Amino acid sequence: MTKTKSCINACLWAAFSVAMFLALPPPAGSQTVLDFEGAAQKRTADTLTVKAWDGEVKSFKAPTNVSQISPGALVKLQYVPSADGKGSSDVKGEATILGGSLVGTIKEIAADKSWIVVRSQPPKPPGDAWDVSIPVIYSADSDNDVNVSLEVGTELQPLVTAMRTGDGIRAVYLRTTGDRPLNKIKRLEWQSVKVGRFERWGSLVVSAVVLLFIAVFFTGGHPTHLYLGQDNRYSTSKFQTVVWFWVLISAYLAIIAHRILAAGWSYVGGVDIPTNLLILSGISVLTFTAAKAITTSKVEASAKTDSSTGKPLESKPPASEPKIGDLVSDDLNRTDLGDFQMVTFTGLAVLIYAISAVEFMEVIEFRRLVTMPEIDATLLAIFGLGQAAYLGKKATGDVGAGMTPQQAAKRAIDLADAIKSDAGKAAAAEGLATKNKSEASAALVSATSTNSKSAASAESTKAEAAAKTARTAANESATFVTTVDINRAELVKLAEAWSKDTTVNAATAKSALVANADASKAKVSDAAAAKAAEDAENSAKAAIAERDKKTQP
Repeated sequence: MTKTKSCINACLWAAFSVAMFLALPPPAGSQTVLDFEGAAQKRTADTLTVKAWDGEVKSFKAPTNVSQISPGALVKLQYVPSADGKGSSDVKGEATILGGSLVGTIKEIAADKSWIVVRSQPPKPPGDAWDVSIPVIYSADSDNDVNVSLEVGTELQPLVTAMRTGDGIRAVYLRTTGDRPLNKIKRLEWQSVKVGRFERWGSLVVSAVVLLFIAVFFTGGHPTHLYLGQDNRYSTSKFQTVVWFWVLISAYLAIIAHRILAAGWSYVGGVDIPTNLLILSGISVLTFTAAKAITTSKVEASAKTDSSTGKPLESKPPASEPKIGDLVSDDLNRTDLGDFQMVTFTGLAVLIYAISAVEFMEVIEFRRLVTMPEIDATLLAIFGLGQAAYLGKKATGDVGAGMTPQQAAKRAIDLADAIKSDAGKAAAAEGLATKNKSEASAALVSATSTNSKSAASAESTKAEAAAKTARTAANESATFVTTVDINRAELVKLAEAWSKDTTVNAATAKSALVANADASKAKVSDAAAAKAAEDAENSAKAAIAERDKKTQP
C-alpha cells in the first residue's frame, strides 16, 4: 500500500514539473522564425509591406537591404511574429530578392502556352539593382522598350489561354539560377483600372443622352415617332425594341469610353456580345417584325378597295392623338394583359442590364477582347414568355375581350355614333357631287348654245373642274362608307360576344338599329354621289367635244 502511494506521488510531481516547464517563456534567441514570400507592395525607411500568393498582406520592420527592394520585387524573408500579432514583425537579416514584377504588353504567346514574350519599359536603367535579374533584350525600333521571355507553369496555362497578343498584363516572376536562367511566372493578371460608381453611372447616362440627341436630330425633334404606329398610336412592339436597343448601345458606348480612357485608343474595339444577350436582342427584333406582319395580314384580310384607285383602304381608323396609355392598351383603349406583360418584362430587363453594365465597368482590364455582361437564363426566359404572350394575343385577339359590361355598352354606343357621323359625311359628299353635277351640266348647255370659240372653251373648262370636284366628293363618300362597314362589322362582333349579357345586349341591339339605318342612308348617299360624279364627267366630256367642234377650221 505504501509503495503504491509513493508511485502515485511521483507521477503527480512529474506531471506538475512538465506543466511548469511548458509555461516558462522561451530563452532569448529561441523565438519561432517563419518564412514569407511575396511581392513587395510598399517600402519606407522603417517598414516593408509584402503581399503573399494567397493574398495575405503583412507588414515587416525594414530589412537591412530595404533600399534595394523596389515595389513589385519578388522577395523572401525570415521573420519573428510580433507579440500581439498586429504590429510589424521583426525580419532576420536581409530579404532575398528572388525576382520582380513586369508590367507590359503581350507580344507573343507560345502555341503550347508554356511561355510568353512581354514588351515593357523597365522602371530603372540597366545596371541598377532593380534590373540585375532581368535578361534585357532591347528592341531596335522602340525607345527604351525591352522584350522579356517569361516561362508559364502548368497552373497558369489556362489563364494564358484566355489572353491575347496585345493584352496589357502584370506578371510577378521568379528568376531561377543555373546554367540556363529562366524567368518563371509566379503570379499573372491583366493590368486594370478601377472606376468609381459615380463615373460608371455617369458614363451610361451620358451615352443614353447622346443617343437621344441623335434620335431628336433624325426625327426632326420628335423621338417618340420611333415607336409611333401608322394608326397614330404608340406601338408596344416598337417601344420595347427602341428601349432595349437604347440601353444596349448605351452600355456598349460607355464600356468603349472607359476602355479608351484607361488603356488608350488601341482598345477602342474588341467588345463582344454574349450568347444570351444576343438571343434576347434577337427576340426583341423578332417580336417587332412578327407583330408588324400579323397586323399587316389582318389589315389586308379585312380591307376594302377604293373604287377610284383600286388600292386597299385601312380597316382600322387612326387615333386622334397618341398617348402613353397606348403601350398597355388595345385599339379600343382597354388595358391589355399581353401589352402590360411585355412592357413590364422589358422594363425589368432594361433595369437589370443597366445595373449589370455599371458593375461590369467597376474594373477595366487591359484586354484586347472583352465580353459584355451576360443575361441570366431566368431573365431570358421571362422576357421570351412575355414576347410570346404578346404575339399570341396579337394573332388571336377578339373584339370585346377584356372589356367590362359598362365598357362594352359604351363601345356599342360609340360605334353607332361614329357610323351616324360617317353617314352624315357621306350625305354631305353626295350633296357636293350633285351640286357639281349641275354645274357641269349647265356648262355643257352653255358650250352647246354659244357660237363663240372662246366661250365654248371657257365652259368646257368649268365642266372639267366641276367633274373633278364631283369625283373627289364621290371618292370621299366611298371612304366614309368603308369606315361605316368596318364599324358596323365590329358592332356585330361585339353583339355576338356579349349576347348573354342583358345590359350589353340591350345597348348593342339599340345601337345596331340606329347603325343599320344610318349605314343604309350612307350607301344610298354613296351610290348617288357616284352617279352624280359619273354624270358630271359625261357632261365634261360632251362640253370638251363641243369646244373641239367649234375650234375646228
